[in-house]
Amino acid sequence: MFDNIGQKVKAFAKGVFVTEVIAAIISGIVMICSGEDELIWWGIITIVTGPLIGWLSSFLIYAFGQLVENSDILVYYAKLQNGEDVTAPVTAARVDSAGAKKVKKTKKTDENPTKAFLELLPCLTEEQLKERIADPSCSDYLRTIYQGELNRRNA
Repeated sequence: MFDNIGQKVKAFAKGVFVTEVIAAIISGIVMICSGEDELIWWGIITIVTGPLIGWLSSFLIYAFGQLVENSDILVYYAKLQNGEDVTAPVTAARVDSAGAKKVKKTKKTDENPTKAFLELLPCLTEEQLKERIADPSCSDYLRTIYQGELNRRNA
């Protein structure tokens, strides 16, 4: 029930958006069909602005879901760096052009670039990880992630 909560919050945001759009359109039609001049204009305004308001409200909920998902990934790598035994929050391995093996995308949710990067790590060889750690252009943050993956493998 509480597994993968970030994706569930994002799915909820999509449901909220669809519900609000349908409610705005139905309310607008009811106002227009009432026949009163003032309500006709309010009905048109409701039909036009309702979906926009629905998009804005669901946008915030979706962003929260994305934050939850990313924090799960960060906690995973923090625990890895501390040497704790953890299970990865991402399941499907996928590699971009820099990696070794290629695995097909399994879900549409794999479009997240942060997840794609983190899913790349298990597919890199130890040699590739060491090269990336030694690269002077590599940021300290990425160097820490690569080092954590290397430590996890050597533990």
